[in-house]
Amino acid sequence: MLQRYCRQRHWVPHLGILPTSAPLAFTYGNLRRTARIVVSQALLEQLADDEIATIYAGQLGHIAHWDFVIISLVTLVTQLPYIIYQQVSQWGDRTNVSLRLTAAAISSLAYGIWWLLSGCAVWLSQLRLYYSDRLAAEITGNPNALSRALLKISQGIVLDIKQQGHTTWLLESLNLLTPVGYCQAITLGNCYSVTQFERILAWDCLNPNRYWLTINNSHPLIGDRLQRLNQIAHHWYLETELNLVSNKHSGVSFNSKLLLQGAPFFGIALGFAFGCLTWLIGGIGILLQSSQLSWMYGDWVIIKGCLPIGFSIGTFSRINSLFPNIKLDTRQIESNLPDLLANPTVLPIDSKPVHLQGKLLGRRGISNWLGQDLILHSPTGLVKLHNFSWLELVGNSPQPPSPKNLIGQTLITTGWFRRGATSWLDIDTWCQGDKISRSAHPVWSTLLASTMAAWGVYIILWGGQ
Repeated sequence: MLQRYCRQRHWVPHLGILPTSAPLAFTYGNLRRTARIVVSQALLEQLADDEIATIYAGQLGHIAHWDFVIISLVTLVTQLPYIIYQQVSQWGDRTNVSLRLTAAAISSLAYGIWWLLSGCAVWLSQLRLYYSDRLAAEITGNPNALSRALLKISQGIVLDIKQQGHTTWLLESLNLLTPVGYCQAITLGNCYSVTQFERILAWDCLNPNRYWLTINNSHPLIGDRLQRLNQIAHHWYLETELNLVSNKHSGVSFNSKLLLQGAPFFGIALGFAFGCLTWLIGGIGILLQSSQLSWMYGDWVIIKGCLPIGFSIGTFSRINSLFPNIKLDTRQIESNLPDLLANPTVLPIDSKPVHLQGKLLGRRGISNWLGQDLILHSPTGLVKLHNFSWLELVGNSPQPPSPKNLIGQTLITTGWFRRGATSWLDIDTWCQGDKISRSAHPVWSTLLASTMAAWGVYIILWGGQ
């Protein structure tokens, strides 16, 4: 397949193999005729021949559409802060206590820069996979093999995380290049039957707000990609790999739940609109020769102050919906992850109080200072954890024990389960042995909203002086 397709176009892509246990495939370079296609040893071992062919064909799609050049450049730029994060955090774990806090601050800053730079390419990262999937189906004539390959890659990523006990550096740093994102693989890779896949992928196909919730995701929804491959298979009169129900109203939807979900950001827009309204009132004051109103016209300080105030109002408006009270019976009943993932209509704002027990996975030491790699391995699957405790920012304080200091141990957690393009658990309490500790998500949200409101008021009162 490679020889047939590339010979006609005078391409000579170089092929490489990564000796890693996670199934990876990516393409990089700056010219079509000298591009590099790399797959991991795990991908060759876990996929069948026809599935491997579709993955290579998808990489040829990136070469054909030239998107591999831009993604390669973005990856090159983002690797520098990520390497700083990796190396400084590892050095900090070996150094003395007096330098550890400095190393943690530097590595966390570098990680934040990597995250922001990577976010600049999420739109291209999503769009290019739709085109590569279609070209892979056209080249191989086997859209079902590509569907199986994507599902097996998700399972392989989850298997690698379980075996390693954390998300590997390579899996995270090259996330933009891979055909399946590791975060979405955590949600999907716990399925082991066609029925389970179809239940969980229903959200990707039926939720009317699904496209809004993928704006900041590095990869498009797996279910959406598989549904498009199913359409190609139907067009060619082939049996589909999965029976995915399509949404007749597939356009972008907008409703009150989504408005509440994005209330802080919509609040910024409303704050800007209110600031513009004050300008309009000021303009009317000029026409009426009213000095009490005319001063507002053209005053940028008002708009600057209204932006954080709007964010604050939006944050306050959704706190109760995001963090409802967790009843005692919820703390005593073990939740089942596949059942939580199967509802195709929920949004992250639909907070589901849950109780989960399992082994905590993640990186150890300074590399996990922000809690960016916390995963609970429960009997029913993996789930990402988000935690923000009172002492989260003061390093490795043992009182109370932060989840990041309990890597490798068994935890009992309660919190609010979120189902979106990916899934996660906002921790309320965690218990290890006889010690029970509490997170502070609602408190920090309240403090953030209050701080932004105070900042906006300060700008309006004193910003012009």
